Amino acid sequence: MAGASGALAGTTIVPARLIEARQPKVPQDGGGWVDVSYVVLPDGTVGDLIIVDSSGTPALEAAVTEAVGARKYAPATREGQPVPQRMDDRLVVLKTSDDKYPLRERREKAFKRINRLIEEGRLDAAELALEQLRAERDLSYPVWGTIHWFLAKVDAARLDLQGQLRNLLEAVRYVSPTNAPVVLRTLFDLQVRLHLYRSALQTYGVLRSFGPGASNDALDSNAEAIREAATRTTGFTVPGEIAAIRPGAAEGSWIYELVGRSLTIRDIAGSLGELELRCEQRTFMDPVEGGKTWTVPVPWGDCAVLITGRPGTRFVVLDAPALPGGTGGPASD
Repeated sequence: MAGASGALAGTTIVPARLIEARQPKVPQDGGGWVDVSYVVLPDGTVGDLIIVDSSGTPALEAAVTEAVGARKYAPATREGQPVPQRMDDRLVVLKTSDDKYPLRERREKAFKRINRLIEEGRLDAAELALEQLRAERDLSYPVWGTIHWFLAKVDAARLDLQGQLRNLLEAVRYVSPTNAPVVLRTLFDLQVRLHLYRSALQTYGVLRSFGPGASNDALDSNAEAIREAATRTTGFTVPGEIAAIRPGAAEGSWIYELVGRSLTIRDIAGSLGELELRCEQRTFMDPVEGGKTWTVPVPWGDCAVLITGRPGTRFVVLDAPALPGGTGGPASD
């Protein structure tokens, strides 16, 4: 890899950052989930707030609307100037625990029945039962987490890795401490499979906090291999392939979490379009060229890389430490 030679001409955006928020109260007639969409205005307040979807009642939607409308943000900026930014969010507003034994017993039986459906391959029936359970108003956070753990099992049986990842990430936020290690182990293995190495190491760190028995030898070995690869001065390579956005689509994308501070795309078999760096403090876009190296400044924070192109296009990404001269912005050789 050659040294970086200068800043690229591109658009840099600093995303809006939440600085003040409160959790909505659970209405007397029950909680649930609410999908909202709103705009963070240049002054950091919330505007154009709408309810996109909801499992709850008007009282729940009102509680969420009030809480989200009171949020305060450091606004997004484009080239240093405050700009509006559209935000989409799902708020889960539930009880902290199931406090009625008959209710707990009924749900335990429901999960056993759903597990049998999954084992029998009756995935549509299992998913329907889980969606019906998720629509109940008297849910607790641990039950919500368990529902998404089972939805992840359905996705795994369908070989829907992205769906499985979404549901595991939701499950791990809410499942009980007793069930958390098994969810974390599954999440770690999937993140490694999807080349989400930085997230995998973060998951591993959380898993280890549950004690030495929460992990296993194979998982420890994988985590150590990722750490070793991340410290190589020569970097390491990751194979990439563009997946269609939907069946038959002419364009697709591939996402990768950058472990080091620079990347090179090479060995392109097909057609690639743009590269987008989605960092904690910046977003940067540039056309893809084989052999080009981008170096990301440390102040930009951790970054995900989104590459677009023709579905089926294969390539190799070299993930490596920062190159000299890349502190002023993304740079190429």
